[in-house]
Amino acid sequence: MTITQCILFLIALGMGLLALAVAISGFRPIWRITFWKKKEKKSPIKENLLAYPGKTIMERIEDKSLDSLFYGLLLVFMPVLSWLVYSGLIGNRLGRFSLFYCGGFTLAVTGAGCLLLRKRFRQLRDWRFGLDAELAVGEELNKLMRHGFYIFHDLQADGFNIDHVIVGPPGVFAVETKARAKIVGRGEEGAKVLQKGKVLKFPNGFDRESIPQAENEAKWLADFIRKSVGKDIPAQAVLALPGWYVERGPHDGTVLVINPKSPERFFTKRQITLDDQTIQQVVYQVEQRCRTIKPFDPF
Repeated sequence: MTITQCILFLIALGMGLLALAVAISGFRPIWRITFWKKKEKKSPIKENLLAYPGKTIMERIEDKSLDSLFYGLLLVFMPVLSWLVYSGLIGNRLGRFSLFYCGGFTLAVTGAGCLLLRKRFRQLRDWRFGLDAELAVGEELNKLMRHGFYIFHDLQADGFNIDHVIVGPPGVFAVETKARAKIVGRGEEGAKVLQKGKVLKFPNGFDRESIPQAENEAKWLADFIRKSVGKDIPAQAVLALPGWYVERGPHDGTVLVINPKSPERFFTKRQITLDDQTIQQVVYQVEQRCRTIKPFDPF
């Protein structure tokens, strides 16, 4: 490849990047330079919006999907770029043996990129599976609002998030959602999970982490309420397993493990422990913590 060809290739690449930048600016302006004066505009929504079910997972999926797209394009064009570099800069100077080294380097980089990208896509698949579970649980828990409960989603804690928070006359509940796939062909037995203490026994294995995680989240929420409201209000830990039939064996009862379908049966018949004033105080603090979505300003 001659110098002229290299220059033309770079010019063509620059034109493509410029065209992409102009197209993207239709969604969000990349630069503020204009040839005429525009009137300033802003979003009419003044306060942050409440988080929705699965917000944290959705943000991970969006971020990693864009990264994966870039890495995928780089993986596709890596052999082409290597050949262009070899033809224009290496081949004529280092001789025929340089083709072997350049080809080996290209194969090694491409292979490593393929494995890393495959791992990324498997991670995206697991997150997408978990997102469905959080959305399903959120839809079910929202039914409790008909009975005077307040439901919040994706409360940001210190380095982690609580999937759902329920506040109502029976108290405060921290709900952790876990998605677990079923094995095809097992029938009813393949849809049962047995709770034994802090261990969940599924048909295809044991889960020793989810119940302690739910306990820790409930402790953090109770501590947050105590510091912000000034009252010692316990938070009940709840573990939601959408699509599973839960059998309870001998256990310590600190975590309520449920299938969130028809949640009224688990929460509406409990003893009333909070008065209206306390409920409003807790709701205000939790709501402020959940208002994490900034209004979109396209101008």
